[in-house]
Amino acid sequence: MTATTGVPMFPLGTPLLPGNALPLQIFEPRYRRMIEDCPASAHPGFGVVLIDRGSEVGGGDRRTSVGTWARILRIDPLPDGRSMVLTVGTGRFRVDEWLVDDPYPRARVSAFPDRDFAGEASSGSDGSVVDVAALDLGDGLGLAADRVRTLLRRAGREESDVDEWEALRDRVDASTSLYQLVARTPCGPADRQSLLECPGLRERLERFHAVLDDLDAVSRFLEAD
Repeated sequence: MTATTGVPMFPLGTPLLPGNALPLQIFEPRYRRMIEDCPASAHPGFGVVLIDRGSEVGGGDRRTSVGTWARILRIDPLPDGRSMVLTVGTGRFRVDEWLVDDPYPRARVSAFPDRDFAGEASSGSDGSVVDVAALDLGDGLGLAADRVRTLLRRAGREESDVDEWEALRDRVDASTSLYQLVARTPCGPADRQSLLECPGLRERLERFHAVLDDLDAVSRFLEAD
C-alpha cells in the first residue's frame, strides 16, 4: 500500500465520514496557509482526523490515527482574511507518521479502503468468514433507518433527514449510504470514529446496530424518567 508523505491535515473535534459534507470557517493563520497550498498540492484537499484530546485551536492536541480525505468543493474568501470552505469526505486513510506541525499539521498516510471492497473476506463478530457478496445489506440498512427514525421521533426531532436518506440511498454504494445514515443519527464523535475505524462494511453495520442499542436504551430511560 503506497504511502503519501507531507499530507496537509486538519484535526477537528468531530470526524468526517466519507460521502458527507463538511463546511469550515478558516481563521487560524496556519490553516489559512494550508488552504492556500492545497490547490497546488499533488493531492488536492486535505486529511481530517478526530482530536482525541485537547483543543482545535493552537495545537498540542492528541489525534486519532484513522481519518478521511476532504475534497475541496468551494472556497469563499472573506474581507478580513478568513474564508468559508466547503468540502466533502472521500476515502479513508491511516496515519503512518505525524510530521512536524510547520507550517501546519502534516502526516505520512496510507489508504485504508474497506476490506469488503478490496477483494478480501470479511469476518463476522464471532470470527466466522463472511461471503460479502452474499450479504443482504439492504435489510440491515433499512432496519437501521427505521431505528434512527424511532429515536428521532422519541426525542421530538425532525425525521425528514431519514426520509431524504431513503430517497437517495440507492444512488450511492452501500458503504457511503451507511455513512450518510450515521451522519443523521444523534450519536457522538467517539461512536462515529469507532464506525469510521471498522475494517469493513459488515463490521460497520454490526457496530452501528450496537450504537443504536445504546442510544435506544438511553432514550427509553429518559422517556421513563
